[in-house]
Amino acid sequence: MENKIVIKEIVKISGKKAVIVTDPNPFHPAGGGQPGDTGILKSADFYADVTDCQTENGKNFLYIKVNKGELVEELVVEAEVNLERQWLLSRMHSGEHVLSKILENSHPGLHIYKVAVETDSTTVYLHYPNELTWEILFHAEEEGNKVIEADLPVSVCVKSYEEAREIKGLKANWDRIGENDAVRIVSIPDFDIIACSGTHVYRTSEIGGVHVEGFKGRYPEWEFRFTVHRNQKLKEESYAIRKLLREIGCPIEKLESVFKRLQQENKTLLKGIDSLREFVAFPWEEAAVKEFPLFFYHGANIPVEVASASVSRKIKEMDASLCLFITSADGGSQFFLGAGESVSLDVAAFVRNNKILGIRGGGRKDWVSGRTQKDNLDLWVKELQLYFEA
Repeated sequence: MENKIVIKEIVKISGKKAVIVTDPNPFHPAGGGQPGDTGILKSADFYADVTDCQTENGKNFLYIKVNKGELVEELVVEAEVNLERQWLLSRMHSGEHVLSKILENSHPGLHIYKVAVETDSTTVYLHYPNELTWEILFHAEEEGNKVIEADLPVSVCVKSYEEAREIKGLKANWDRIGENDAVRIVSIPDFDIIACSGTHVYRTSEIGGVHVEGFKGRYPEWEFRFTVHRNQKLKEESYAIRKLLREIGCPIEKLESVFKRLQQENKTLLKGIDSLREFVAFPWEEAAVKEFPLFFYHGANIPVEVASASVSRKIKEMDASLCLFITSADGGSQFFLGAGESVSLDVAAFVRNNKILGIRGGGRKDWVSGRTQKDNLDLWVKELQLYFEA
């Protein structure tokens, strides 16, 4: 969408970035959990990216980055709103209204209090004093897609504060609305009516579909994530699940029970390992770092619980020693480095300052752990000696 507009005020400028006021302003401001419009401003000798639009005290401000020309007041430019992005945000926002209404209607005590609308997915934050489950979200998703398929009209109107207060069933955050404010109302007949400053579709069918991707939290604070890219997500998940089913070798209706059984078997295995780890011994190699002996070992696919316990046991047995254990698997290498209580060396400082071993981790002065890109023991020993003997 292209409009001729005038840059009326330069509110702030810092290098290539600036905040301006234009007349008119074709960009929709951020609001209702939806980010502001983006786009471009251009003329023969000027070009700028619009990165955001915000409103304050009824005035709209454009956040821009100037790529060409000089920013001056009274400059006439052509404004081009990124309508593709705006339309996608509209679909997301209307989809959120549908899901939120169904959830609040179906579950007393559930209250949606914040949303974060984005182009890839939207996050919905809610209070609910019970457990949020997949069954609850699947039901909302299914009912939401029925509302979408029904092709209901979506309308937007603006009312005065007094008029809005008289509308029966209107959901609004009245604490944030002043008595002199105009109230923008989005409604779906016989389904939902809510105060909202975001953009929306014209009919529910234009949402396309909603697909819940995941949720997290613990009561009473929860959040879930959904997308309107439903067909794409169903395709991706279908491919992934079919590959997984072939690897596991079970029908889809048994997948959940098989997974739970494997989880239980893994817990049992870990308990068994835990009971045996005190009796596991490794053929330690030995070197010296300053006056302290260094014991080290590198093994493949050694459970981290066993590796950690082995280091801990070694430095307790020999409290004037260092001990290093690296365990490698397909996912990379993990390390455990401990110092006995009689060792004066700070192994946490070594981890912080080393640039050779590709370490990601940390800990205390006498104990560190994490991941490493280098599992060569000779290199580790060399780096320890260079650092502490420098």
